[in-house]
Amino acid sequence: MLDKVIKTEIHEILKEREDDFMILEKLVQFSNFYGSNEELVLAGGGNTSYKDESVLYVKGSGGPLANISKDGFVKMSREKLWEIFDKVYSDN
Repeated sequence: MLDKVIKTEIHEILKEREDDFMILEKLVQFSNFYGSNEELVLAGGGNTSYKDESVLYVKGSGGPLANISKDGFVKMSREKLWEIFDKVYSDN
């Protein structure tokens, strides 16, 4: 029984990584395509992002869209981002 649970968890992790890979591949292709068109962007700059129910991928600052790679994007948990907004901070 434990083997089945472990195999299921491993499968879910691998599926999530495969989904991440596919999302990032499309985001990089989109960014490179539009970033290399001088009629659409100034000096290759700009931002691209992707979000779904659970994650948000955002292009880091300072790099041109035309040659950004998967490493140029940051993956953030939307759940953790909402925790930041919901937290009560000191006024001091």
